[in-house]
Amino acid sequence: MTTDLAVSLDGHRPARVLAVAQYGAVRTGGAERYCHETVTRIRQRGLAVETLYGDGAGSAMQLHRPWRLFSGGLHPTWRARVEQLLHARRPDVIYAHFTVPGLVDITLRCAKARAIPVCLVYHSDITGTDWLRRLVGAAYHRTLGRGTLGCADVVVVTSDAYRRSSPWLSAQRDLSFALHRRGSMTRSPTGYGSTVTPICCRRQGRRQEQGLRCAL
Repeated sequence: MTTDLAVSLDGHRPARVLAVAQYGAVRTGGAERYCHETVTRIRQRGLAVETLYGDGAGSAMQLHRPWRLFSGGLHPTWRARVEQLLHARRPDVIYAHFTVPGLVDITLRCAKARAIPVCLVYHSDITGTDWLRRLVGAAYHRTLGRGTLGCADVVVVTSDAYRRSSPWLSAQRDLSFALHRRGSMTRSPTGYGSTVTPICCRRQGRRQEQGLRCAL
């Protein structure tokens, strides 16, 4: 069963969406501006959207700023705070933007434990031009990154070419992918395809298939 546009899974209220990213301040960079724009468009569709950002810019809860490691980072209080938020707000869907390690890794694991559907917008692999950043990126993916991807019900990427070229995405055989092109979603040969943008969907064979679609 799939719910379209702004109606919740129970059909009696606007769907509650929790948008999550490491950074939310639009002055930070292009990924943060993109996240802000998509959240704005989701709200315009009538969904009840709250935001949770590691830099304190979110509306749902103020978090301690992360202990930084390169561009990512986390804080030891985050997991308990995220658990508290999910229990109190009970979102229908998690709409997460992965840019750097940290808050998204924690939130997706908490969401999976509560069987909350997750749509993960995957911006890029964690890597770099120097050997140290490449080493840190490889260590992240082998310890946390693969598990984070496994918590998502659908992973949104910019192109199928990028999905194939990424050593981490291409190694995931059981993920559902969606391709984001010019504000719409198109079918990936390995995953979910739709004429509307899926904020989230359940995967058949993993959990009962249900979820939410929202045209952006």
